Amino acid sequence: MFEDINLLMVDDSDSGIKIIDKLIKGSNIKMDFATNGKECIDKIKSYGKYDIILLDEQLSQISAMELISKIKNIRNFNIPVILLSKDNSYEYNDDYKKLGFSDYLLKPVKKDKLLNKINEYVKKDN
Repeated sequence: MFEDINLLMVDDSDSGIKIIDKLIKGSNIKMDFATNGKECIDKIKSYGKYDIILLDEQLSQISAMELISKIKNIRNFNIPVILLSKDNSYEYNDDYKKLGFSDYLLKPVKKDKLLNKINEYVKKDN
C-alpha cells in the first residue's frame, strides 16, 4: 500500500505520538515527530522531505490554527497537513481547508481511517 512515506507528527503529548506510531507499525511509513510549533517549523525547513504532516489540534504553546498559518508561509511549502481533532461536535465543513489544512481526522484515530487518509493524500502528490 505504501512506499516509504515520511510522516511528521506534531503533538506535545507523548501518548499522542505513541498512538500514531502504533497505528502505522507494520507499514512503510517512517515517522518523525515534533513536540512544539518551533520544532515543527525547524524540521520542515531543515529536512523538508515529508510526504504528509499530522498536526494535533491541542498544542500547548501555539494553537494548531496559528501553526498552520506559519507553516503555510514557509517558502515552497506544499505538504498535505491533516488536523487531528477530538472535537466531534464542531462542524468542520470547509473551515479547516480555509485555514490551510488538507483534511482532518477525529480522535481517537482509527488505524484504517488513518492509513486510508495518508494513502489518499500521498497518491494525490504522485
